[in-house]
Amino acid sequence: MLDHRDYDIAPRCRSIARSLNVSVWQAIATVLEAAGLDISDMQAAQPVAGGDSGSSWRLALGARTLFLKTAPLDSAPVLAAEAAGLSALRNSKSVRVPETIASGVAGRCAYLALEWLVLEAPTRAADALLGQALAGMHKHTASR
Repeated sequence: MLDHRDYDIAPRCRSIARSLNVSVWQAIATVLEAAGLDISDMQAAQPVAGGDSGSSWRLALGARTLFLKTAPLDSAPVLAAEAAGLSALRNSKSVRVPETIASGVAGRCAYLALEWLVLEAPTRAADALLGQALAGMHKHTASR
């Protein structure tokens, strides 16, 4: 297991450690490792656009890339609802949505780690398939 004391000095982690409190990043990294990811294989931690009240990151971890959202603690219910909504969409097996890797609270920070999806420019054919998938999704009912 990686020694988490090194995160604040590891060159590939400096940008995220500077943005987040180092102990928050260490806590998130521990959760990601518990989910089976090798944090020591981090190739990049790049800020990306998105998020109204927090920060968004693209984390390149060897063969796996994640989208990490971080937000103030009072946004924890919003990120939890997003994770639950993505899970419901995923369970419908109608529309491709990112897998939730981890979510929770670390210190005074809420976070949501998702599978990174590589998106392409929309086409008419892709739009038609999306419309069909959404129609199929609306036929799906969840158990209560």
